[in-house]
Amino acid sequence: MEDKIKTEKKTIITAILTVIAVINMILQSKGYETLPFTTDEVQIFLSSAFTVIMTIISYWNDQPWTQKAKKEKEYIKAKTK
Repeated sequence: MEDKIKTEKKTIITAILTVIAVINMILQSKGYETLPFTTDEVQIFLSSAFTVIMTIISYWNDQPWTQKAKKEKEYIKAKTK
């Protein structure tokens, strides 16, 4: 049941982003400036966002947050001794 819900959310988000991309493309082809940002501002934002997201992901993956993860970490630690 939960997999079905995740798939539906993913499908909806993908469809929305596709529609936004198509609207953006059409507006740009008509000569409208859709995003009032400079290339440098976009590059700085994307670089900063990537750094923050990767930091959170790496921190999350290296920390045992659940009881199962804590037990697995202790098992691996005991096994390597």
